[in-house]
Amino acid sequence: MQVRIGLMIAPVKLVFALLVAAMAHEDDVDSNLMQLAAVGQTQLVTNKSSVTCYFTIDNYVYGVYLGSTALSTSGNWGVWEATKTVTFTPDGNYLTISGNDMEGTMCTTGGFAIECTNGVNGNSGWQVYSSGSTIDYSHQTGGGSSWGSPSSSASGFYLPYKSGSPKIGGCSQHGAYRYNFGGGTPNPTPYPTPFPTAYPTPFPTAYPTPFPTPFPTAYPTPFPTAYPTPFPTPFPTAYPTLFPTAYPTPFPTAFPTPFPTPSPTPSPTASPTAYPTTFPTPTRRPARQPPPQHTRRPSRRPARRPARRIPRVGRRRSRRFPPRLPQPGPLEAWLPLATPTSKTFMASGSI
Repeated sequence: MQVRIGLMIAPVKLVFALLVAAMAHEDDVDSNLMQLAAVGQTQLVTNKSSVTCYFTIDNYVYGVYLGSTALSTSGNWGVWEATKTVTFTPDGNYLTISGNDMEGTMCTTGGFAIECTNGVNGNSGWQVYSSGSTIDYSHQTGGGSSWGSPSSSASGFYLPYKSGSPKIGGCSQHGAYRYNFGGGTPNPTPYPTPFPTAYPTPFPTAYPTPFPTPFPTAYPTPFPTAYPTPFPTPFPTAYPTLFPTAYPTPFPTAFPTPFPTPSPTPSPTASPTAYPTTFPTPTRRPARQPPPQHTRRPSRRPARRPARRIPRVGRRRSRRFPPRLPQPGPLEAWLPLATPTSKTFMASGSI
């Protein structure tokens, strides 16, 4: 019985031991992660921490700038034996220190020496701008051109803070010395965009337009012309034709008709006259009233009374004018039957 219990307890102890080992390993991993995070945080703090530099110039200092910001220092600028101290936070701009020598040049009788808390000294890669007169503002703030590498100074001066610090200088009476301590964007935009684009172009144009359109089109053409007109119309039509002519006239009229026909001929002459009449025949305007009909004007005299009709005996009708009488023979007179007479005459002879 005891053997059986011992066999049952052995697997339980093994499982318990594995769990303890796993928990210990997890604690080690968490501890390592915490240590890494602490190191990273320390590095961030170190990168953002300020730097203090101790320097001097033989003979005089007249400018200390971080970018375009003038820095305040301690120490007498007019005495090279006095150590000058400056403290600043690197922001990506140049720390520039300017001064001059009174006896000659800054590589023979003058020079510059510096020691900083981050290990930077005269041999750390400083640049110098030399001039025969006072350094201008652009170079005093680390800008301008013609910067170069300094030479070693043969002057007997030294840095009181650390006498063994390297001495450098430019071979002119005046010199400006600059060094970039990092810590930010060098020479950032002086006037950045107040409201930058939320989703900027991932692949911007390599050579953008130097003078872009001040008021670009709100909805530009999605597929613009590959080879646009080099000299476009200065004042294009506000409402162009939606369906223009497929094959327009290759050589249009230089001076078209200012007032064209509103309803042109639908089927004009296929081959019109090459040289039409200069002064065509004017079209006769149609008369406004129909032409008068030429009728005979009525006579003003009264109508003539018709001749008295004397019908012949034995006829119902008589002509208006009696027929021509025969020439030979005696004259005969016929009287109307209805006329009463008192005498009777002979038919022959005269009356």
